[in-house]
Amino acid sequence: MKLKPYLESFRDHLVHAGRTLASASVRAARLARAGARNAWNSELRRRVTGPVLSLGRVAALAAILSFGTITLLRGSITTIEPTEIAVVQDNWGAGVVPRDRGAGRLFALPGRAVVHRLNRRTQFLRFGMKSEGNDLPSLELRSPEGLEIRASVTVPYRIAEDRGHRLVSEGRRTTYAIAARAAVERVLLEELAKLGQDDWADVDARRTVLDGAQGAIAEALEPFHLTPLGVHLTAAWFPPMYEVELQAQKLLEQRILTDEMLARLDEGQHELLVERESIARSETELSATYDFEIEQERLGLEADVIAVRQEVDAYRFERRTESNNLYRKAVAEGALAIDRAEALRERLVNEALETDGGRLLLARDAAKKLRFKSVSLDANNPAVPSVLDLDGLARLLIGDGTGDGPEGGR
Repeated sequence: MKLKPYLESFRDHLVHAGRTLASASVRAARLARAGARNAWNSELRRRVTGPVLSLGRVAALAAILSFGTITLLRGSITTIEPTEIAVVQDNWGAGVVPRDRGAGRLFALPGRAVVHRLNRRTQFLRFGMKSEGNDLPSLELRSPEGLEIRASVTVPYRIAEDRGHRLVSEGRRTTYAIAARAAVERVLLEELAKLGQDDWADVDARRTVLDGAQGAIAEALEPFHLTPLGVHLTAAWFPPMYEVELQAQKLLEQRILTDEMLARLDEGQHELLVERESIARSETELSATYDFEIEQERLGLEADVIAVRQEVDAYRFERRTESNNLYRKAVAEGALAIDRAEALRERLVNEALETDGGRLLLARDAAKKLRFKSVSLDANNPAVPSVLDLDGLARLLIGDGTGDGPEGGR
C-alpha cells in the first residue's frame, strides 16, 4: 500500500488551512485597528482620558521633584566614621568653620559647603629596615666618638584635640604627614647623636635621651597641630668590628660579674655552713634542756596520775560499799514489805472467805473443779426433790449456805 498520495493530500489540506487562518488573522487585525482608531478619535475617549492625562502629568512632575529633593538631601548628608575628623568649609563667605566634628551625620549642601575628612586614628612614623615592616629608611647618625650607627625608631602621633580645622584653614590637610616626618627625623638625629658608644648599652641613658627627644618632638610638631604619643627605639646596628669589640667587652663584664657572683656564692656557702653548725649546737643544747624539762614534767605528771588513781580507787571502794549497803537494806526492806503484804493478803482472804460470799465463792470454785459425767436421782426417795423444784435441786447440789453440802451433812 502506498502512503505518498495520502501524505501529499494531508499536506495540501494543512497549507490551505494555514492560508485561511492567516487571511482571517489579517482581517481581524484590520478590524481591531479600525475600531481602536475610531475609539481614540471619539468624544468619549477625550472626556475620559483628558483628566487622566492631566493627573498623570502632575504625578510625574511630583515624582521628578520628589526624586530630585531626595537626591539633594542624600547628597547633603555626610556620614562621619568614628576614625575620622570632619571639618566644614563654607564656600559662600564664612570659610572654614573653627570646629572639629566627630562621628555622626553632617548636613552640608553640595556646592555651598565642603566636608574635609581627616584621620583621627594614631599614625606612625617608622624608621628602620623595610624587611622589618618599616616604611621609612633607618636613621643614620654618628656618636660623639665618631661611631656610625643606624637606628630603628617608631614615633606614634595623632592630630591634636580640636585642631583639625586649623590644618584645613592653613592648607596643610594633605601635607602635614610630610612635615611631621621631616621634623621628627631632624629631632631624632640631633637627640640620638648625644648618646655615646657606651650609652647605647645603658638602658637608663637611652631612656633619658628618648624622654628628651619626645619633648623636642612635641615642640617641633606643635606648629603642625600634632601631638606625639611616645618615642620607641626598636633596634640599633653598629659596624661589625664594634660589634665584635662590644661582644668581647660584654663577655668580659659578664665574666667579672660571674666571678663576683661565684665569690659571693662561696662566701654565702661558708656563712651558711657556720650558721648551720651554730644552729646544730643550739639545737643540741635546746634539745637536752627540753628533754630534761620534759622528763621532769613527765615524772610529776605520773605522780599526779598515781595520786588521782588512788583517790579514784578509794572513792570507788567507798561508793561501792555504800551502794552495796544501801542495796541490801533496800532488799531487806522490800522483802519485809512483801512479807507484810502477803500476810495482810492472807488475813484479808481468810476474813473474806469467812463471810457468806466467801463461802459461796469457795463453793463456786469447788463446783468449778467438780467434773460429773452424769447425775442419777432416785425418784422413789422422798428426800429427792422433783425436777420441777429448781430451788430444791439447787439446795441439794450446792447447799443452803449453812454448811450443808450436797450429801446433806456437814
